[in-house]
Amino acid sequence: MSAADVEEQPTFSVIAATAAVGAVVLLITLICSLRNKSEEEDKSEHDANQKESIANGQKNASKKKEKGLVKSKSQPTKDTFSHPWLATSLKGHSEAILGVDLSPNGKYLASCAADRGVLLWNVKEFDQKDHKSVRANVELDHATQVKFSPDSRAFIISLANANTIRIFKMGKKSDGSVGNIVADSTMDFPKVHEADIISIGLACTGKYIMTAAADTSLNIWDLKGEILASLDTHQMQNYHAAVSPCGRFIASSGWLTCASAINMSRLIVK
Repeated sequence: MSAADVEEQPTFSVIAATAAVGAVVLLITLICSLRNKSEEEDKSEHDANQKESIANGQKNASKKKEKGLVKSKSQPTKDTFSHPWLATSLKGHSEAILGVDLSPNGKYLASCAADRGVLLWNVKEFDQKDHKSVRANVELDHATQVKFSPDSRAFIISLANANTIRIFKMGKKSDGSVGNIVADSTMDFPKVHEADIISIGLACTGKYIMTAAADTSLNIWDLKGEILASLDTHQMQNYHAAVSPCGRFIASSGWLTCASAINMSRLIVK
């Protein structure tokens, strides 16, 4: 045997051993890979089942909630408020009531709400079990406040989105009850206030309408929507304003710790 043959035998043995080890490692890697894949599939299936179970639970809970809502709508909660002075509770609005007013002749109560409606109630029916109302729709907006005219034949509202005044006229039926209530939205007062209107008022003389905004502006209007006077209350921010019963004064309050009284006789009011 030559020296070259002796050197080739160890080399072949090393190659064979390396190939065997590589095959074993590859086999082990393949087995681990298959095992991990199987575990991942089991985990995915478990997660899918768990998600399906959660979804079914949420669906059932949603159905129960819907049933509960339907039940609550069909069976509204009873008004349990009571007081010796309470005359009645008037129910008719579907949204929050934002303003109310009593007519000067004492016959009607007006309520306005975020449901785009103004309801007129007959005071004579307050002692009855059922209360009827006449609805006036506020087109493309809703009222935040309502005030009757001095003759109780009309009322004004402040519009939430348009931030101005709209006038409604009340019709009458043959029996004297309130008939159709009409308003012409094309006759809305022009938008002048930059801040939201917070207070409105009507003079008992019927000569002017007052609007006060959340900034410091206060405007006096005639009944056709023309501005007679614009005032700055200098109160940093207006909180409230009102017209006196005699119509001679307008009072306003604001951020400052003092109230202001405006003498209307000093303004040019036609």
